[in-house]
Amino acid sequence: MDALGIAQLIAAASAPPSGGEDAAFYTGQIQSWDDATGVNSVLVNGTVVPNMRCLSIGAGIVLVPGDVVMIIRKQTQWFILGKVAAPGAGAALGVRQDYVGASGSTSSATYADLPGSFGPSVSTYISSARRALVLVGTQSSCINGWAHMGVEVSGASSMAAGALTNQAAAISGTFDIAHPGAGTIIGWGSPLSVHVYTAADGLNQGTNVFTAKYKRETAGGYTADLADFIRRRLVVIPF
Repeated sequence: MDALGIAQLIAAASAPPSGGEDAAFYTGQIQSWDDATGVNSVLVNGTVVPNMRCLSIGAGIVLVPGDVVMIIRKQTQWFILGKVAAPGAGAALGVRQDYVGASGSTSSATYADLPGSFGPSVSTYISSARRALVLVGTQSSCINGWAHMGVEVSGASSMAAGALTNQAAAISGTFDIAHPGAGTIIGWGSPLSVHVYTAADGLNQGTNVFTAKYKRETAGGYTADLADFIRRRLVVIPF
């Protein structure tokens, strides 16, 4: 379409409705999207329309080039209603959570399952935005050391618990319960860790499985006792 045709389309979109027409629906495709500002361009019926308003709900709206979106024109205003996704490919984005109340212990120096007490584990679809808010919580204790709870991601992504060197502690959801001296017991701690996983960390679009993993770390040259965990919860919110 030439410049004159584009100008006519935009002029028509800005004109008052004629007759009984008050609203119209379209599908479009995102051409550009600025995460910080929402500045955008959308391909509609072969024409790129700049800076449509957006309906923002929940954790916010994150779109990437290529996403198909539903659009409504209400009189002279155009709005992006949201992303269109098929069943099995992001249509059911929402909060996923799992809880394991049973206790478990480990002496492993690397992240692993708790013997006889797997999980918690959550399977969820990650959209083209490749982002997820991950919350992990537990009660844990370790004499003369630290009890660590991390999150491994498998499926569409391959992210080992604590493997990211630039965000090792944060991305693994590590909980540090330090004991100041040999034989000293300070009781149980109840830490909560909140993190955002992104494409930069290696999170990919598709079905991903988030699974809690555990390890014990010695401290101060002492021999650490088992790292103990109970009441473990994992929450994943793709957005």
